[in-house]
Order: sequence, then structure tokens, then C-alpha cells
Amino acid sequence: MNLDFFEKQLLIDNFSEKLQKKIFDTNCLVIGGGGIAHPLLTYLVSTGFGNISIADGDKVELSNLHRQYHFNASDLNKRKAEVLKEKFKNEYKFIDIKSINKFLEEKDLFELIENHDDFENTVLVSLMPRGRNIGKKIHKKLEKIIDKKIHYGELDSSFYRDDLRRKSSPIIPHKMSMNV
Repeated sequence: MNLDFFEKQLLIDNFSEKLQKKIFDTNCLVIGGGGIAHPLLTYLVSTGFGNISIADGDKVELSNLHRQYHFNASDLNKRKAEVLKEKFKNEYKFIDIKSINKFLEEKDLFELIENHDDFENTVLVSLMPRGRNIGKKIHKKLEKIIDKKIHYGELDSSFYRDDLRRKSSPIIPHKMSMNV
């Protein structure tokens, strides 16, 4: 990691090289590669998280392009997680970014454990509404299997989704939480 890249954020009060290195060593698993994952991933990478996994089984569709700004027309029908991995890896050479090109299920827990060591430096972020249920299940089961507390949070992406806009009733945001 080149600390010069983060020169400006190192000027922030109470921010230090030690903290920057801790952020860099933190693992982050993002479940879902659409909607709000785009600004989330942008901020995670530009803040200096060095180990990021993106799990999504979807492919890029035309209806994604106006709000999922890391995608463009040349990405249509490609796996979202793989496209995001390649784009971030090309722009930020210092990060280790993995794509998990499927919708996560409980049976995938052991693969997650293998990729994230002991989860001591991991934050599990679930993107609502579709990722919420599986995110909660995965969080609970992982904590039970490894017998450790795992940081977990939920972000609501409802206002970034076009399929919810087709409903006749207004969109109501979900309650979000982040216990980090």
C-alpha cells in the first residue's frame, strides 16, 4: 500500500498511518453488486480497504446503466461481481478484490470462511431489500460456526432500483443499521 495515495485523508484529525494500515488490512464482504453497492464500493476502495469480496449472481442489464454507474453498455450480460472486480482492480492496483458470481446461500458459508480467515477484520454489509434476509442468515450462521462476533450492517438500496418504481404504491425506505 502506498500511503502517498491517501495523503489527503491522513491530514484529517485523529487519522494516522496506523489507522490507514488497519483499514487496508480489513476484509469487507459486500452482498449485492447493484444499486447502492456502486457508491459503497467506491468509498470502500477510495478509503483504502485492501481486501474486498463482492457477491452477486446477477448480470448487467440495460435498466441498470442509469444508476449503477460503474457499468456501461459494453458490460451488458456480464456478471456484475466480475465486472466490478475488473474495474476496481484496474483503477486501484493495491487492493485484493474477489468476485463471487452467484447469489449466496447458506451452503456457501465455508467458502466465505476460507476467503476471510477468522473474520476478525471483516465487515459483512448486506444490501436491502433482497440481500437482507440472506445477509442476516449468513451473519448468524457464520458467528455460530466460528464462535466470534462479526461486524454486520444493512444498507437500503430501494431508491436505486428501477423494479420497485413500477409499483403503484410509494417506496418506503427500510430501517438501516451498522453495528461496526
